[in-house]
Amino acid sequence: MLERLVGAARIAAEEELYGELGRRTDRATKERILALLQIPPGQRMAPFQQLQRASGCPSAEAFAQEVELLTQVRTLLPENLDPSDLAPSLLERLAGTVNGLPTQALLQFHEPKRLGLLLCWLWRLRTQLIDAALTISNELVAGVLRRAKHAAAKEQQRQDQQLRPVLSLCGDVVEMVLDQAIPDVGLRTALFQRWSREQLQGLSAECRGLASPLDQLYIAEVRRRYSYVRQFAPRLLETFVLRAVIPNEPLSGYSNKGT
Repeated sequence: MLERLVGAARIAAEEELYGELGRRTDRATKERILALLQIPPGQRMAPFQQLQRASGCPSAEAFAQEVELLTQVRTLLPENLDPSDLAPSLLERLAGTVNGLPTQALLQFHEPKRLGLLLCWLWRLRTQLIDAALTISNELVAGVLRRAKHAAAKEQQRQDQQLRPVLSLCGDVVEMVLDQAIPDVGLRTALFQRWSREQLQGLSAECRGLASPLDQLYIAEVRRRYSYVRQFAPRLLETFVLRAVIPNEPLSGYSNKGT
């Protein structure tokens, strides 16, 4: 008897909750959300199924997918809809009910329950998509910097190996320039008899390159990856506003249009 009473009270409470969520939603929003379960003409799956698809490994394409899904969810949830006054555990439980549920199973629920569950699920999904997009973008940026640092270190190693012969050549040139036995008018001729013009021209460029500090090599490698960064950076800056939670602390991202 107690179990039946608790079950009945729970059902009544859920029905009241679904009704409250429905009253917070205008007709146009209801229609858009319920349409998630309908397969559009010419497509193979309902938008609800598409929103459940997780992105793969971090890539510019995966980031674009997450942002596109986030944009879709934003258009479905009105800005004034805020169920955060409900218990977080309740929202989590209702949203979890929808996770992985087949579209046809959702269609079996009566409309208020169907709408309420989808609202809770979309509310949580929006936060998940924001977290996923920021995580992917962080990994993409970190990957670019990591590869640039590795390439700069390899270039530094190459320069270190090149340093000894370049210094030896420079020493030979300086010795010849300072050799008093070679007249000034014949110095250029003597130099080109021992080394070609191309060798000496390249020596100047090599010296400047070897004089570059490691941080400049690193910046140069980052710049070489500019075209790749352009594949995701503009969308990142359009979607999120970057700010420091505490002054002088590292930046963090938050959604430009809702959390």
